[in-house]
Amino acid sequence: MPSKKALVRRPSPRLAEGLVTHIDRQRVDHGLAVEQWEAYVEALRAHG
Repeated sequence: MPSKKALVRRPSPRLAEGLVTHIDRQRVDHGLAVEQWEAYVEALRAHG
């Protein structure tokens, strides 16, 4: 039987400092990233 666990990690406050090698660096909205992460986690919970 497949596992019902997902490993997720909250976006780091230092997300904007991540390496970018193949595209131009763009501004990172950390608050939006956290909101999107919370929605993702909730979608996982809602679907078991």
